[in-house]
Amino acid sequence: MRTHRKPALACGSGRTEQSGVALILAILVLFVLSSLAAAILFTVQTQSWTASNYRLDAQSQFLAETAAQRAASWFESAYQPSTVTYSSSPTGVSWNGAPVVLAAIDGQNSNYPDAATVNSFYAAMHDQMVAAPGFRGYWAASATLLNWQPVPMPFGLPAQPMETWQVTAQGHVFNPQGTTTVEQVVTLSQFLQPLLSFAAFATSSACGAVNLLGGSITDSFDSSRGTYQQTRALLGGNLGSFGNVSIGDHSTVNGSIEVPEPTVGSCPGNDVTLGPGATVTGQQAGGALAPFLPLKTMATLPAVPPIQAGTGKLVVNKDQKLAPGKYGDIQVQGTAELTFTPGVYYVNSLTVSGNASVAIATDSGTSGAVILYVAGVGQTTPVSLTGNSLTNTTGIPANFQILYGGTGTIQVAGGSAAYGVVYAPKAAVQMAGGSDWYGAIISSTFSEKGNPTALHYDRSLGQQFLVPGPFEVVGISRSKF
Repeated sequence: MRTHRKPALACGSGRTEQSGVALILAILVLFVLSSLAAAILFTVQTQSWTASNYRLDAQSQFLAETAAQRAASWFESAYQPSTVTYSSSPTGVSWNGAPVVLAAIDGQNSNYPDAATVNSFYAAMHDQMVAAPGFRGYWAASATLLNWQPVPMPFGLPAQPMETWQVTAQGHVFNPQGTTTVEQVVTLSQFLQPLLSFAAFATSSACGAVNLLGGSITDSFDSSRGTYQQTRALLGGNLGSFGNVSIGDHSTVNGSIEVPEPTVGSCPGNDVTLGPGATVTGQQAGGALAPFLPLKTMATLPAVPPIQAGTGKLVVNKDQKLAPGKYGDIQVQGTAELTFTPGVYYVNSLTVSGNASVAIATDSGTSGAVILYVAGVGQTTPVSLTGNSLTNTTGIPANFQILYGGTGTIQVAGGSAAYGVVYAPKAAVQMAGGSDWYGAIISSTFSEKGNPTALHYDRSLGQQFLVPGPFEVVGISRSKF
């Protein structure tokens, strides 16, 4: 029998095959691990880039917002509208055939009629640098006038423009690759707001800018709806000031007090001072109670232009009717009554003493307002309505207006028919005690002499005497490039 023998395997051939497989597996594992490591590194780097871009974007946005806020502040505090009449069309506002622009961004040019305004905007808004450890950037802005509309002013004063500006604000942050820029576009607009919204408002920032004696009272009525007796309300008799309002013992303010810092206490240090027993109801229309309020942004008070009055002296010692026109110093004495025919008067001064009075003509065929522009040249007290004061039987305060742009003293004595408006933002107004005044008063300071008085605010004035208010943000958009 023949025996068959299996051929012998080559020495080490099995281990060689296994080693080859292991090498391939090791290479595959190494490749997978390398891919994972690369992916992780890429993800980390991407996240780092993303975080860096986000940081740069946030910093640029912060600078752009800063530029927009600074531009809004500049328009609020430093901007003076031009007296030029622009050309307006549905596509925008132009001057010299081009859009009206205030430019402080490199590559842009201003087109504005007043060089001082151009320089002021440029100095405030051009390339304002901001730096901190690890951060360096700058912001700038330009503005384009979108809408311009002349608005007639109260009291027959010259018209003032109401405007809308589009502010383009840019924030730039330096980075190793160049600059990251964010642009924010903000629209600023003005709206009409009441000029006469207080029974008495003082423009002074001093202590006692408004000073009511003990026992005084304020309230309101609406002459457009009826008489004082028919429309009287224990609300709306508001007082306001850029300084301190002082209310005497047991006085009652049927309304609110609006001041910059509505804290109560002695002055200086507090903008509201209350005597013992003094009450501020804070009663508002609709039932809300708000006795002490921070002063809302006050409308820009229109300036009273220089008055060209007449010359000489007119002494009235018997009843007399006066026609609109120019007069010098008017003195009403004894028991005489001087009656103003509705119209515009330019006088140097008006003094009513003794038992004399002034009145508004209400004859058949006469109607409208008496507007009294007072020059006050050489007079420390250009208006003195003492005696029997004012007789305005129309019951409408807007029908008797006193305008004075100087710094003298105006003295008024109220009465049962003392319906009128006093606009003298630089003057001191003194009200004789024990009398009533129906309407509104704006002055540098307001005080009482003698016995307590009563101020009755006419709510309809808040709808009649409107002026352009401060700029308000009405639109915001953002882009990055």
